[in-house]
Amino acid sequence: MIYTIGHRDSYLKCLSGPEPCMKLGRRGPDDPRNPGYPGGSVWETAADAWPHCPEGYWVFGVEAGWRTDTEPSRDGPWDDLLVDSRIAGPVTERRGGQLAAGGRDAGPEGFDSPPRL
Repeated sequence: MIYTIGHRDSYLKCLSGPEPCMKLGRRGPDDPRNPGYPGGSVWETAADAWPHCPEGYWVFGVEAGWRTDTEPSRDGPWDDLLVDSRIAGPVTERRGGQLAAGGRDAGPEGFDSPPRL
């Protein structure tokens, strides 16, 4: 499991739908929709991602491997995701990096707790 930052409401809406919610991986220059896209921004741990999380955004788990499915970005302190990968769900708190699994969620300071998925 690795971690990404996403717009909280958009990601939660995607996760509540019938289709898998996916984080885009790298695209080639001939890709018709996202030519040359370097891949989504991902971090090795939730704790690494939280400091980069602006208001209205949340940290989400991504089902991919660190450095097996990523490589260091040239654009910032994250890795670029190389392959399309399923978004597993929201991380409930800054410290532990645990994914929401139902029940009462303890959201991080400055964020509303995510709804149950």
